[in-house]
Parts: sequence; C-alpha cells; structure tokens
Amino acid sequence: MALAACASPLVGFLAEKVFGFKGAAAAGERGGTGPDQGEDLTKAKALGNALLVCLVVPWTICLIVYTGQSCSACTVTHQLIAQCSQTWHKCFIAAISSGPGNGVRVLSAVS
Repeated sequence: MALAACASPLVGFLAEKVFGFKGAAAAGERGGTGPDQGEDLTKAKALGNALLVCLVVPWTICLIVYTGQSCSACTVTHQLIAQCSQTWHKCFIAAISSGPGNGVRVLSAVS
C-alpha cells in the first residue's frame, strides 16, 4: 500500500519531465471544446504515457521473475520425476529378482 502512494508523484514527475506536461490538469471552461482543446489533449497524452510507463515497467519485471521461477520449478520437478522413476525402476527390478514374499522387504530397503 505504501508503494502505491509513491506512484502519484512518480507519474507526475514522468509526465512533466519526460513527456512534456505543462500547467494544471484542468479541462477548458467549456469542457475541453474551446481553443485550448489541443493543449488539453497534449496534457492528457503526457499523463497517459506516464501512467503507461508506471504500469508496464513493474508488470514486465513481474513477468520476467515469475517466468524464471516457473521454468526453474519445471526443471526441478523434471529432475525429481527422473530420480523417482529411476528409484522405482530399481525397486521393481529388486522386487522381481527377489522372488515372491520378499518384495516388501526389498522395496523398503531400496527406497
């Protein structure tokens, strides 16, 4: 929540310094249909671009981080599955070669 409170000044800073926002963010006297309509559109575009940057950058970072975590989790999962399948294969071979009645003891000893 505290991080979100810092976003408004950051959007304002980006709008003014990077995207060229100048003046106040108020519509013209006739609701933005007067001679200053072009200026209002420029201000709106500057604010929109600043908001876009403040939304896209954190979401892109999240995308990269979570994609990396997902790929590493898949790798670890595949390694665990491979280890378990090898262990089960050894247990199965040991159970078959030990003959009937001794399979449970061999399985518990191998795993």
